[in-house]
Amino acid sequence: MGFLSKFKRLLESLQIFKYLKEDKFFGNIALLLILLIPLISVIWLFAIPTDIKVTTLSNFYFVLLISLSFAFVLNVFLVYTHEVPFLLQIAILMYVVFFALSTTIAIVHPYISLATQVLIAVPLAYRFEEGRNKFWVIALTSLSLAQFPPFPFVPADLMLIIKIASKFIIFFLLLLGISLVKLPFKIRNIIPFLVLGLNFAYASTVNFANFQENIKVLSQTMWTVITVPLWLILAGDLVDEVGRFAGFVSKRILSFLNTTIKVKAEISIVLILSLSLTILSFVYPEDIVNWVYRFPLPSFLIDYRDAFLITLRFLSPVISFVALFSFYYFVQYETLELKNRFNQILLALIVFSVQIAYSYYFTNQEEVKASLTGFPFLLLVFGLFWDPIKIIGTANIQARNFSVLLAYVIILTSLTVNINLVWDPYSVAKVSIVYQVLGGISVGFPIFFFRLIKGWDYDEKFIFRCFLLGFIIGLFPMVAFPNNYWLTIPLGLMLSLAFYKLVLKKEVSFWAFLMVGFGVLAQSSVGWIIPLPIFPLIQTWYNNIGQVVPIEIFSMNYFVSISVFVFVALVYLFLTKRKFHENICLTIASIFYLLVNFILYKFQLF
Repeated sequence: MGFLSKFKRLLESLQIFKYLKEDKFFGNIALLLILLIPLISVIWLFAIPTDIKVTTLSNFYFVLLISLSFAFVLNVFLVYTHEVPFLLQIAILMYVVFFALSTTIAIVHPYISLATQVLIAVPLAYRFEEGRNKFWVIALTSLSLAQFPPFPFVPADLMLIIKIASKFIIFFLLLLGISLVKLPFKIRNIIPFLVLGLNFAYASTVNFANFQENIKVLSQTMWTVITVPLWLILAGDLVDEVGRFAGFVSKRILSFLNTTIKVKAEISIVLILSLSLTILSFVYPEDIVNWVYRFPLPSFLIDYRDAFLITLRFLSPVISFVALFSFYYFVQYETLELKNRFNQILLALIVFSVQIAYSYYFTNQEEVKASLTGFPFLLLVFGLFWDPIKIIGTANIQARNFSVLLAYVIILTSLTVNINLVWDPYSVAKVSIVYQVLGGISVGFPIFFFRLIKGWDYDEKFIFRCFLLGFIIGLFPMVAFPNNYWLTIPLGLMLSLAFYKLVLKKEVSFWAFLMVGFGVLAQSSVGWIIPLPIFPLIQTWYNNIGQVVPIEIFSMNYFVSISVFVFVALVYLFLTKRKFHENICLTIASIFYLLVNFILYKFQLF
């Protein structure tokens, strides 16, 4: 009884459960699913034979249940985003329509698709009850839907712009008429789920084989779109969490090393050892390799010798840098504080390096063993429950809405991973491990150096919010001008900072500039494939995104890109210290960044 009461108090202390309890419909279902998902998933992954799972995913009623689950979660994204900026809500609407109708548009009658599109947008039609804003809301909502097929009421040979204009007029009148009807709040918010559910049910009865294949593709698309940013953040987030744990241990166990001499002695020993390893691994690489392969290891570690060598060669020079940096900062901190900071950085860096090497090792294997165990799912769900507030934070949403949305991100992610571990287990594991490598390098490294300078007391939500903003917005110029990195990286930075300043209405500090830029740079080395929900441009988008060749990690281009950006960030810091207006500092830094990149790429000075 005592355990249950403690568990109940724990749930009540967590914001996500506190706000979910207040919602009588969506929130209660989310609460139930979040509590059941880990148990159901473990049973599904480990207790049920693969052939039974494959058979289950071919069953008509099970496929329909999956599709209704997708419909329900997609509906929540429409209902609980009514307080985000309206243009962001329009983007969410377009993605919901894109994902939902891609499964049925080739199966159901065109007029059923049209009716579904209109009714999905009902919650947006009521965003403003009256006034001039209502007219513009309905107009933009209608335009965002009018660009999607089908266009059954006009001749097929008409120009696309005429088809879109005709559909826009019809949708505008329909949504305006619906908005004049005083529907109760709960009724109008459940309408999208009802129409999506009926649409899926009808499509499954018309052509089940086609519908099942479409649901499979939808699940795989959602898996890639949703989990890639999550893997990147989770991999980088290890630096934060391990560092916090190291600080906790350091303050309680290692506090006796609190004299200047002992602290300096420890840092000196670490510096000498790491420098020695660095020199030996680069000057006598064959001797190091031979020694590692002759060293008697337990049988379960023999296969990981390559990973150990990668870790050693990666870790030793960076630890040398950390030790030198610690000496530089020695005069600015109290002895014990420096000691704690050094231990935090050291342990975080060791775990971070091992993670990269381990993932890199498995990426180069012909068969990924983790795909058969469900390990990617367990690690992902652990990460989401571990500290979910860090994962998503780019939108300014009320706490209650944010908690409900976050709950459904967990549910949707868990659902897609569970399904795809049966439909395409190799892909799930491969994607997971590849993006762990990229996340560790492209996210973990910036966070690591950020913590090296600022410590673990700095606002962590700020770090991840800025990084995600640059990562997402940086995708659009990269696809618009594929492989023109001299233009796309500075342009991505400018667009991201403009969004940060004008939409989020935040001051662009040096640290915001730095983390947003690192997000844009990460996008250039990741290659994130996400659909664009704009029908007239979607083919061009896919053609361009297929041409993108990400900057190779640890290549000359990669190091040059990072070095140039850090230099520009320091220029921005210098300008802000001179008390120039923020807009002037941003303009000069952006133009300077564009010019330097143009010169480097134009004349190939690397």
